[in-house]
Amino acid sequence: MLRASAETSALEVNLSGVTDFVIDSGVPAGSELIALTDAVVLRDSDELEPARSAATDQLGVAATVRAIAVASNFMMMNIIMDALGTRPPGDPKDLAF
Repeated sequence: MLRASAETSALEVNLSGVTDFVIDSGVPAGSELIALTDAVVLRDSDELEPARSAATDQLGVAATVRAIAVASNFMMMNIIMDALGTRPPGDPKDLAF
């Protein structure tokens, strides 16, 4: 999704920054989005409010709501796939690049 979104938006992103926090991904408010996604997916109630506030400060309310919806949808899809016992073929890391 990030790769397609970057191409559509004509952004130059470094996908390594998604998993290596020392690298700047080039995604606007990328660190805030990662913190927000982690808080949502990990159900971290202590981190959710600060992460939501930081994302809202950088992106606005509407974009923050969409980011939470995307993270929640991804979590839901993972739960369904786990319940079905379905895994992608081969090395899952290959799907990321």
